Amino acid sequence: QDKLSELRYRVGEVLLSVFSKDELESKMFTVASLLNSRLDLVPSQQHKAERRKRIVSLNYKAGVKAMTCSAFASALAYLQTAMKLLPPDHWHTDFQLSMDIYSTAAECASIIPKTELMHKYCTTIIHLDCPVLKKMRAYHILMDASSVQVTNNPVKNPVKLGFDVLSQLECKFPKTNGGRTFNILTNLIKIKMQSSKWTKETFLELPISKSATDAATTKMLDKFSTELYFADPDILPMGILKNFHLTQKRGLTAYSPPAFAAMGLIFAALFGDYKTAEMLGEVAIEMLDRLDMQAPESRTKLVTYCTVFHWMKPMRSITKEFPHVYQTGMATGDVETAMHILLFGFEMSFISGEQVNVAAERALSNSKIMKDMQKKNFYDMMDMYWEAMRNLQGVSMHTTTIVGESFDEAAILTNETKGKNEMFLKLTTLGVKVVLASIFSEYQTGADILTDQFDVAMKQLLGHCRVYLWTSFGGICCYAAAHQQSSKRHKYLKVARKCRKLLKQWSSQGNPNCPHMVKMLDAEEYWYRGKTTKAITTYHHAVELSKENKFTQYQALANERLGMLLYECNGGRDSSAAILCFNEALQLYEEWGATKKVEQLQAQLRHTYL
Repeated sequence: QDKLSELRYRVGEVLLSVFSKDELESKMFTVASLLNSRLDLVPSQQHKAERRKRIVSLNYKAGVKAMTCSAFASALAYLQTAMKLLPPDHWHTDFQLSMDIYSTAAECASIIPKTELMHKYCTTIIHLDCPVLKKMRAYHILMDASSVQVTNNPVKNPVKLGFDVLSQLECKFPKTNGGRTFNILTNLIKIKMQSSKWTKETFLELPISKSATDAATTKMLDKFSTELYFADPDILPMGILKNFHLTQKRGLTAYSPPAFAAMGLIFAALFGDYKTAEMLGEVAIEMLDRLDMQAPESRTKLVTYCTVFHWMKPMRSITKEFPHVYQTGMATGDVETAMHILLFGFEMSFISGEQVNVAAERALSNSKIMKDMQKKNFYDMMDMYWEAMRNLQGVSMHTTTIVGESFDEAAILTNETKGKNEMFLKLTTLGVKVVLASIFSEYQTGADILTDQFDVAMKQLLGHCRVYLWTSFGGICCYAAAHQQSSKRHKYLKVARKCRKLLKQWSSQGNPNCPHMVKMLDAEEYWYRGKTTKAITTYHHAVELSKENKFTQYQALANERLGMLLYECNGGRDSSAAILCFNEALQLYEEWGATKKVEQLQAQLRHTYL
C-alpha cells in the first residue's frame, strides 16, 4: 500500500513538472489528489522550497476551483492540505499566498458551515500585524456568518463588529442613539430634496474609484446595512445613506450597485416614491454592466428585484430572472443571496397565484437544497411553507395550525425569540397562519394575529413582498371578524383600515400587484358600513381584477366573500345568486389546488346555504 501511494505521489510530481498551465488547469484535481496521497514525501528542505510551494499553490487553486463547482467539502480539504504544507514562517515568507489560503478556507468553512473552524481562520488573520485592508475578507466572512443558525455561533454582535471595522476604515457614525436618529432624519430630508434633480445619467456617468479603501468601505457598508435590516431597522437608513454618499463623493466601486438598489428600498418603503425607487433600481443593474464585475451581481439583483421592483412591476415578470440570480450567487460563493432568491421566488410565485401542488413541490425542492447547504434559517421557512401547502391540499388534518413531520409551529411561537432569524421565522409563520385563517374562514384567528403583530410586522418586513399577505388576507380577516365579534370590533376595524390604507397607497402609485386587494377591502368596508349595493358592485370588480391578472386564490376568496354577502343581503331566503358565487369559488379553489378548502366549502353549502 505504501509503495502504491508513493508511486501515485511520484506520478503527481512528474505531471506537475511537465504539464503546461492549461493542461494543469484541466487536470488539477487529478494531480492534486496524486500528490496528496503521500504528504510526507513533499520536500521540506530549504533548497526544494519552490517545489513545495508549487504543491501548496496547486492545492489552493484546487480548493478555489472546487468552490466554484459548489463542492465545498472537497474544497476545504484541499485548502487544509495547503495549510499543512506551508512552512513555519509562512506569514513572513509567503504572506499573500497564506492570506489567500486562510481567507478562502474560512469562507468555505462558513458555507458548509463549520463555524468554529471559520472563526479560527478569521481570528488568525485579524490578529496579524498588518493594515486593516489586508484583513477585510476575513471581516466580511465574519459578518456573513452571523446569519448562520448554529449553537454557539462565535459572531455574537455583527452590528458592533460592523461599527468597529468601519471605524478602522475612517468611516465614522454618531455614537449615541439620539445622534444617530438626528443624522438619519437630516440626511433623509436632504436626499429627498435632491432627488427631484436626479436622472440616470447623474449616476451612470460617475467616475470609477480606483481606491482600495473606497472599495473595502463600500463592501463593508453593504454587509453592515444587511445586518441593520434584520437586527436594527430603525437605523438601517444610516448605513445605506453613508454608502450612497460615499459613491457620489468618491466614485463607483464594485459595491456601489447594491448601495443604489438599497437606496431604492429607502425611496419605496420610507418615502412611498416608487418611480424614483424604480429608477434607482434600474441604475443599480446598469452599473453592473459598466463595472463588469460578477461578484456583486446576485446581491444587487436580490435587493432590486425583491425590495424595489415589486412595487412597480408584476411579480411574475420579476421571478423569471431568479434562476439566473441564484446560479450567479452559487457560482460566486454568495450562498446567502442564492438562498434568499429561492425563498423570495417561492413567496412571490405563491402570492401571484401559483398552484398549491406546484408550490408544495417547489418548497420541498428548495428545502432540500437549503439542507444540503446547511442553511437552517432558510430551510425552516421552506419546511413551514411546505406544511402549510399540505394543509391546503388536505394531506394534513390541520387548517391554520402549521405542524407536521418537518415543522412544528409550537417550537417557534411559544418560545421567546432570541435573534433575527427566529424573529423572521416567527413573523413569516404568523403571516402564513393569517393566509390560512382567511382561506379556511377562521377569521378571528387571523384577526387576533394581525392586531397583535401588525406594527411589528410592517417594521420588520420593510420593503418585503410578504407585506401583501399581511395586508390583504389580514385585512379580510379583520373585517370579517368585526362582523362576528363585538367586544374586539373596534380593534379589528382599526387594523383592517390600516391595511386598506396601505394597499390603496401602493395601488395609487401604479403597483400592479395589489389593485384587486384594494377592491376586496373596499368591498369589505362598504359591507361593514351597511352599503351593500356598493359592496356587491365592488366585490364583482375585485373578482374581475383577480381574474384578469390570474390571482386565482384571491378570485376564489372574493367569490366566496361575495356569496356570503349576497346570502346575508337576502336574509337567507333566495340564495340562488349566492350559490352561483359559491360554486364559482369551489371551482377556483379546486383549480388552485386547495382540496381541503373545497371539501370545507362543500360541507358549508350543504349545511348552511342550501
